[in-house]
Amino acid sequence: MATTCPHGLPASECLICPRLPDAPRAVAVPAKRRGSVSLHVAGVVAAVAVLGVVVWFVYGVVFGILHLLELVLVGAAAGWAGYRLGYFRGSRHGRDHRDKN
Repeated sequence: MATTCPHGLPASECLICPRLPDAPRAVAVPAKRRGSVSLHVAGVVAAVAVLGVVVWFVYGVVFGILHLLELVLVGAAAGWAGYRLGYFRGSRHGRDHRDKN
């Protein structure tokens, strides 16, 4: 166990405790345990995998919406062109038929 002062410093290095008249001198604090490196690496790998799945999902949604928008626009353009062509041919057919009578 490391001996630290109430300020969190090693008892021999604290400059505050010697100047205080009634301060406790040192408190025994258990040393902090550090996690294993493999646990940290596994966490990083898991975070990268989750981030990859999220990016893949967002990519799919965005390009799915763009593809749907593309189909709607092409359909609208084809419908408009078909309507105009039908209107033009129908009006010409009507004029030709009327002129012959």
